[in-house]
Amino acid sequence: MEKYKTKVLVNGHELKFWNPIQKFLSRTEAFEFRQDLWLGHDLHDVRKSHDLLDWADLIISEWTLGNAVWYSKHKKPHQRHITRFHLQERETRFPAKLEIDNVDMIVFVGKYIQEEAVEKFHLPLSKTCVIGNLVDLKKYALPKSVGSEFNIGVVGTVPKRKRLDLAFDLLEDLLEKDSRYTLHVKGPRPDSFDWLWARTAEREYYELLWNRIRKSPHGNRVIFSPGGDNVAEWFQNIGFILSSSDFESFHMAVAEGMCSGTIPIIWDWKGAEDIYRLVKPVAGLGEARDLVLQSHNSSMGLTMAQQSSNYVRVNFDAEVICDEWVRLLQTPKEQEIVPVPTAFGHRKVVVVWTISDWDSFHRKEMLEALAENLEPNGVEFLIIEPGDNLKHLLQRGQETEHSLSEYQENRPLRVGKNIHKARIVTHQVRKKLGQALHLAAVEHSGSGQRLELLVESYYGDNASIIHWIFKPNQVDRLAHGADDQFIYEIYDDYTFDFGSGEVIGDMRALEETICAKAQHVFFTADILADRKKQHCRAYSTVSNGVNFPIFQKYVARNTGEHASDACKSAGYLGNLSDFFDWELMVEVTRSLPDVEFYFHGGIELNKLDAKMGCVENLKAQPNTTFTGRLTREQGAAAIARYDVLLIPFIQNEAMDAVNPLKLWEYFAVGKPVVSSRMKAIEGLADDVFFAESALGWVTVIQDILAADDPGNRSDRLQSLAEKMSWSKLTEHHASKVLQIFD
Repeated sequence: MEKYKTKVLVNGHELKFWNPIQKFLSRTEAFEFRQDLWLGHDLHDVRKSHDLLDWADLIISEWTLGNAVWYSKHKKPHQRHITRFHLQERETRFPAKLEIDNVDMIVFVGKYIQEEAVEKFHLPLSKTCVIGNLVDLKKYALPKSVGSEFNIGVVGTVPKRKRLDLAFDLLEDLLEKDSRYTLHVKGPRPDSFDWLWARTAEREYYELLWNRIRKSPHGNRVIFSPGGDNVAEWFQNIGFILSSSDFESFHMAVAEGMCSGTIPIIWDWKGAEDIYRLVKPVAGLGEARDLVLQSHNSSMGLTMAQQSSNYVRVNFDAEVICDEWVRLLQTPKEQEIVPVPTAFGHRKVVVVWTISDWDSFHRKEMLEALAENLEPNGVEFLIIEPGDNLKHLLQRGQETEHSLSEYQENRPLRVGKNIHKARIVTHQVRKKLGQALHLAAVEHSGSGQRLELLVESYYGDNASIIHWIFKPNQVDRLAHGADDQFIYEIYDDYTFDFGSGEVIGDMRALEETICAKAQHVFFTADILADRKKQHCRAYSTVSNGVNFPIFQKYVARNTGEHASDACKSAGYLGNLSDFFDWELMVEVTRSLPDVEFYFHGGIELNKLDAKMGCVENLKAQPNTTFTGRLTREQGAAAIARYDVLLIPFIQNEAMDAVNPLKLWEYFAVGKPVVSSRMKAIEGLADDVFFAESALGWVTVIQDILAADDPGNRSDRLQSLAEKMSWSKLTEHHASKVLQIFD
């Protein structure tokens, strides 16, 4: 007997993005497809639509436009309705007209568009998800042509928000440095679109741009190719794919180019960082130019190209996206939307008091691994982000009106399977959000009392609570202070000033009291435990670790080949503060002018008043690049590109106790590490190149860069890092947490 196939009706006015997905889904032999091709956003053959509707089990509306609205109003009770939301929908009235009760899921191609649509159209977050566009990796994985590394590619120039003018700006800038660069533009001419050419602003933009290109001495370095199905072959001659748009939802051309090993240069349009997580979007022409030149002239270029291809394979390849769609299409209707309860009944809850926003918190990956290890035991995690003025939170984009509204109803936001987050806020929201947050109803109550309101409302009044703090003075936030059950994790010695190494007397006295009160104290280094264990009633030493899979996936293989004149590179990932040895790095970078140095991290200017001269001096060196903070994946991808990685910390008693997170991250990408001496890691002398003076640093770096590819060392470092993965290390944390709950 032939297996029943789910009858899937796909509808919409343009199905070019859907058809590749349907092609691969058809191969599963689990679905039978028919299509209702509309004549426009809100124009269709009504009789045909009704006939097809009678046939279908499941409806997919490609684009959330008039087609999605019509089907949401006419679908039958037994049918599931899924709609895809791209970009243009956000400027229309259609999403607001959906019969949302008759929509089972809205699929977005990017996280930013999802968040914006939820906010703008008041869509239930539980009925939304993100599945990227599908890219057929095999189609684009073709060998590169000789000289392709000098070619910048742009696919599609319509409408003007694609900003071809910025692409030409970049070309002119690059040609000032090297006469071999060329801009290749593929796609139909703008004047071939009647609807676009009828718009005065659009037409004038292109006319001015064509005139500028014709008159430019570099106009002959722009090569136009018509649209067509030969994009994969066209990419063989392209070294960099440019996305200079004002905004996009996904920008398919970027993913297609990356498949072919083309390096992406992406302007900072909203959402780009979430979709293409391996590179930091450029903030302007200068950053775009520098990225092209650095990628081409340094040893990291081939690695970046391989990372690009690997990234698409892992995230958007046909098999990956098809699997996501199969799971969605085969989810039983009654399981698709799980209502979040207002109270779980009795729960074991770990309340974590972060010292920064959750997304940027450097203990996030450890806590996520711990939560995963404790999830089978029914333990929930509630992350409390630092409080702030509501107006400031909105202005800085740290919170949306949606998230604040959820907090108003005492509903933390789910950020993991058993992880929620909230924020203790103390001022009223704007009037359109309604009354003041419940958590702020009592103006003079402390954060601990407000937390109790939240916990009781969401988890019930009999939840067991363990607090988790990272600094001694955080105990003041708890409802009953040091009398509450809490775990204290000591990953750095906050009783010292890191810059000077001087003891902070009040902090030391407070910490001794906190260690004695804590149910358990976790240390990240033996030297920390040796200093403080006499004050603890219970303690453990668990090393810092690494989210090994994130860093491993950006390790490029077989990239030893590069141009003989390519510059070598050295990198640093982490905060740039008073513990960073600025004076040392000025001398080292000056002494190695042929090495490119990259410093990834926020510069903590409030701690660097006395060192600003050295800061500016290092930034002014011609072979240094400072990028600011990177996301986790951007940082992982970046350090995997360099030839040597650095930990240049000042040396004092405070820094002796540091077991750097970055050390294990560096090991995870298998690159040689040069570091200042720290007692906490002196046992790793066989795997870390320790250096003392500036001359010592220069000599060690030169020796590393002159050596043959140290394959055996790289494998050993990665093996060490894998053993220190958070998923393994936090098994010990989990056992102690359960003991305390019991």
